[in-house]
Amino acid sequence: VNGIGTITEIQNLGENYFLKINVDESLQKYLVEEGSITIDGISLTIAELDNSKVGISIIPHTWKNTSIQFIKVGGKVNIETDVLAKYIEKLLRKNGTEHTTNITENWLKELGY
Repeated sequence: VNGIGTITEIQNLGENYFLKINVDESLQKYLVEEGSITIDGISLTIAELDNSKVGISIIPHTWKNTSIQFIKVGGKVNIETDVLAKYIEKLLRKNGTEHTTNITENWLKELGY
């Protein structure tokens, strides 16, 4: 678990649901639209990012077959961020040695990350 989020909104859209979750600022650098996020152990896709809030669309199968159906506005959830973002950060971070990588933020953007 990388942090705790707070449910700020639950929209019933007929068969689907849309959640907004307030996420701590320290985790936001690991979040991108269409990237992965895990909420209480349920792996989901980020549909929207809005400042400190993450929007997540929930399909009927996920809603009916996971504990996500029991969350409430104001409730706390465990957050795990996308591991790929953590790997990229690790590659870009200097580790105190003279060895550096040729991987740069601009290069990753050119590749679509």
